Parts: sequence; C-alpha cells; structure tokens
Amino acid sequence: MYRTDLPPGRGMIFEFAGETTSGFYMFRTLLPLSIMFVRDGRVVGVREMTPCPSDDPSSCPVYYPDGVYTHAVEAPARTFAEVATGDPVAIGSD
Repeated sequence: MYRTDLPPGRGMIFEFAGETTSGFYMFRTLLPLSIMFVRDGRVVGVREMTPCPSDDPSSCPVYYPDGVYTHAVEAPARTFAEVATGDPVAIGSD
C-alpha cells in the first residue's frame, strides 16, 4: 500500500497456512500489479490488477483465482504476461 515505485524483479509472496480461494483487492495501492496464484508448484491463475481510487474499500474490485491456491505472488504489472495456468513454479528462499 502507498508505494509509488516497484522495480522489475521485485514483489511480494503471500504464503497461506492452507488452501484458499480468497481474492485480493487494490485498496490504497497506487501501482498496477500482476498477481499469480500457485498451488502444488503450478500456476492456478494470473490476474492484472489496477489501482482502486476509492476511499471505500468495499467499492474496490476483488481479483479471484481460477481455483484453490496456497501462494500468491504480486509483482509489477505485466510481469506474468507469458505465464499460463498449469505452468510450473518454484517458490523458495535463496
């Protein structure tokens, strides 16, 4: 929230304790973002998210995956443009 810059190759990984179908929204997020949903090392879906200018979070669109996921990765817009559902993904630490 409130970031005005996000360099290529940077982002945020969300790891959930179990499977979920929860969506993400862009309340108070100033930059367009890509989100990739992952389960069992495979892409579940990708969405392009646009900033929500509203002061009311309930009026912001919610971006949902195409199925159950355990990880979500947010990165600068269009980062996952070439990624398709079912593609393999390795999420780990360096």
